[in-house]
Amino acid sequence: MGGPDNTFQWLLNEAERASESSLILQSVRAVDGGVYTCVVSNAAGTSNATTSIFISPYFTSQPQAMGGANDTVVTLTCEAEAFPAPTYQWSQADGGMIRTGVMGQTTALLMFDPLLFRDEGDYVCNATSMGVTIQSQPATLSGKNPIATSVQVKCVFVYIQLLPWPWFLMTRHTTRGMMLLWSAMQQWEAQETPSNG
Repeated sequence: MGGPDNTFQWLLNEAERASESSLILQSVRAVDGGVYTCVVSNAAGTSNATTSIFISPYFTSQPQAMGGANDTVVTLTCEAEAFPAPTYQWSQADGGMIRTGVMGQTTALLMFDPLLFRDEGDYVCNATSMGVTIQSQPATLSGKNPIATSVQVKCVFVYIQLLPWPWFLMTRHTTRGMMLLWSAMQQWEAQETPSNG
C-alpha cells in the first residue's frame, strides 16, 4: 500500500511502540525482544506485517567468589537476560558434577545448605535462550574450619602441707576421715605439749 496518505503504527507484543515508517532499535536489550507488527493505513484500507526479534542471552550479574565455614549456608548468584527468558544451569568449571542436595542448580541462585568441604572449587553459571548458551566467569567457592577466637584455660593448683604427726589416716568417707584426722592431731599435740608438773 503506497501513497502519500499512509499512516504507520508499530506494535511490540500488541503495545504501541512507534508511529514512523521505519523503526530503529539501538542498544538493544531483552525488553526489546518480542513480536513486532507494522500496521499501514490509508483511505484504501489497512495492512500489516509481523516479525519476531529474539535477543541472545547476556549477563547482567556475574557470580562472585564466596567462602564460608563448614555446615553454614553459602549461595552463588548470577543474572542473565534474553528474549525469550533464559534458563539456567550451574556446573563446576572443570566439568565435574555438583553433588546431589545442592539446591537451585537450574535457577539463578545456587545454594549450599549446608556447605561441605568437598564443595570447594570453581563454579560457572550457564544461561541459554533459543539454543544460544553463554557461560559466566568462574566463581571460587572455598570452605574453612571454624576458628576459635578465644581459648579459656583453667588451672587448679593443689598445695598439701604434711603435718609432723607420726601417722596419717585416709578413708573413703569424708566425714569419718575428718574425724580421724582431728583425733590424730589432738594426739600429736598432746605428745608435743610439755607437762607442767
